[in-house]
Amino acid sequence: MTNRLKFPDILLRSGLILGALILGDFKTAVADEVTVIEIRKNLLLDAADISYKDYYLNGGAEVGLKEGMIVTLTRKLTLHNGPANKPVGDLVVPVGKLKIIFVQKRIAVARFFSTISRQNLPMLDYATVMIGDSVDLSSVAIELPVKETKGALNDDEGSIEESLPQLPESDTVASSMMEI
Repeated sequence: MTNRLKFPDILLRSGLILGALILGDFKTAVADEVTVIEIRKNLLLDAADISYKDYYLNGGAEVGLKEGMIVTLTRKLTLHNGPANKPVGDLVVPVGKLKIIFVQKRIAVARFFSTISRQNLPMLDYATVMIGDSVDLSSVAIELPVKETKGALNDDEGSIEESLPQLPESDTVASSMMEI
């Protein structure tokens, strides 16, 4: 007796192999995306304690994250056409900004930095950082320290107005304003 495969068996086995290949590529693609995987908040035991909320990311030094970087988080919203009962596509919407405070291989820890105005962006059901939000690695910025200018307004160094270039006064703007 020979072990001949019937046509449905061949389809089933080839489908499983194809499915494994697709899932293998999907797993790789998902692993390359840096997302928020956990959120932790410390317990306040005293009124003087400072509240921290840490956001754990599944990417670290290997994707180029460094301490002090500011990254934008995005959320994928799947749009669905109800009457046609078909998905329309995914809308990627910025959520907020995080500042990276700790980095090691494959893991980074960040803290909330700022919100993004919803005025010209689609609304979100939950307008703060959630597990699953993605890090937009193309949006990386670094906060530059502000230099203190001690004595900038000192009489010895002159005032700010004196250090600015003076524009020549002209009556043309005033005369054109008068004509209107």
